[in-house]
Amino acid sequence: MKLCTARTCLLTCLLTCLLVGSPGVFLACGLPATQSDLKFGGVGQAPAEIGAAPTPGGGLIEYDWVEFAGGQLPLALVGQPSFAQVGPALAAFAPPYAIVMGSGLIFDTDQPDPDALYGHFARPPDTVGTCHTVYGQQSYAGDVADVGSAITAQLADGSAGFEIGRHPFVLPPDVQDVRPRYSALATWRSASLTHWVPTGDGNALSDAREETLARANYPFGQTLNLSFPGGLPPIEAAYPSVPLPLRSVNLAATLTLPQQPAGFMLEWTGPRFDARTRSWTGEGQAQASCLAYGRADTPPASPTDCQKLPLPPSDGNLVGQIYTGPWKTESGLTLRWEAQPDATDSLSVSIRFLARVDQTDARFVRDVVSVDADSTAQGDWDSLLDDGLVPGGTPVPQGQRPSLACDDDADVSWVFDPALRQADNSPVPTLQGDPQNTVAEFTCTLDPGAGSFTITAEMLGSALSYADQHQAGGAVFYVARTQSEQLEIPAVRDWAGQRHDVSPVTVVSQAVQIGRFWYDR
Repeated sequence: MKLCTARTCLLTCLLTCLLVGSPGVFLACGLPATQSDLKFGGVGQAPAEIGAAPTPGGGLIEYDWVEFAGGQLPLALVGQPSFAQVGPALAAFAPPYAIVMGSGLIFDTDQPDPDALYGHFARPPDTVGTCHTVYGQQSYAGDVADVGSAITAQLADGSAGFEIGRHPFVLPPDVQDVRPRYSALATWRSASLTHWVPTGDGNALSDAREETLARANYPFGQTLNLSFPGGLPPIEAAYPSVPLPLRSVNLAATLTLPQQPAGFMLEWTGPRFDARTRSWTGEGQAQASCLAYGRADTPPASPTDCQKLPLPPSDGNLVGQIYTGPWKTESGLTLRWEAQPDATDSLSVSIRFLARVDQTDARFVRDVVSVDADSTAQGDWDSLLDDGLVPGGTPVPQGQRPSLACDDDADVSWVFDPALRQADNSPVPTLQGDPQNTVAEFTCTLDPGAGSFTITAEMLGSALSYADQHQAGGAVFYVARTQSEQLEIPAVRDWAGQRHDVSPVTVVSQAVQIGRFWYDR
């Protein structure tokens, strides 16, 4: 057998093979190639190299519990327009700082793997013990079908549950430009909030009855009933709809929620990042920490020590911890937990590399007008100079105020939001990486019965190289317990009134704990 190679082009190779070939001789042409661990979907010969074909789906319904288990984590990480740190100043006084969020996307045409395209969190590999990396993922949803006022998930007795409402809830008179969406977010309530309501004449306390003010919104491990009433928008609406309620085709639509993630411990050898001083400490030492908002004074000896939240520090100053990435360790970062061989939840861990913040992006800038210091401000500045609190000869800083509608456009400037800037003009730590712009995401599916999993810098090699090449600015990670179902729904009516029978909708519920790696690569 003759093997012909050429460094010019395939046509040259073919011509060469034909010229030297003879009857009865097998010919083959090859081109020089560079070995790589990247491939297109479905390319490869070994089973481990062949990506599974995507499964078509009619949409995605997502119902998640998210705990911010560390410091410098903004709500923007879950798609909200806030870059402030989630913690005592923003949420409840005591941890865990957790939210419940939901979204719904029903389409009139099938989409490949909707949970991978539109999910809040990465879809892990199907095979336990394997990892994959997704690079620069971005997806844009088209028109979402109207399925009624809300998608509801609740216990059979209605004592706990969550509603994913439609926006807008009330349609305006002119709906030609309306595009409905389904989303909801609330602070996590582990139990229902109740209050006492007077009855009768209201004079006796014994006549008061207890009523539920707000029900529990994420009952871990429970099976919830799913429903939506169906929607029939006005004829002039330019979006699809599902005219029939879910019960018309599916009387037993349910979703079992995952168990609450708790008791995860991180172990490594190397430095630990001190969130108070924002510096590295303990180089070369064995380190351990629970995956929780605050760091305990005594390192945990086993995952059992992480089952309960650590006591607050003696000075009362609760600072969210920031974790050490695998690339800063000597032999990798090990995640430990109490082994659960019979667990029905899938378990995964992901590392998300975030793009560097673009300080000219519209999300981070503010419109201001420059103003000169008046006599009072100038006098205060001169006093500071006289007292030696400001170096001599330093001019008074240029003042700024928010622009007004009556300001001339020529006087308005767009500057990086001062609230998001530190003294050295770098972004605040919550913007160590753009929380809404992912460069690469590395995800592994874990064996719940194994009790441990180690991520090394070598495993992250391709993701780190890609992140460095694209100048990533930060990294976060999260551990997720997941349950999913396939939900048969009624036919979808498109904007022109045509019927579309779509594939089952993917319903996903994840219980997630998020932390931040300090990123100084």
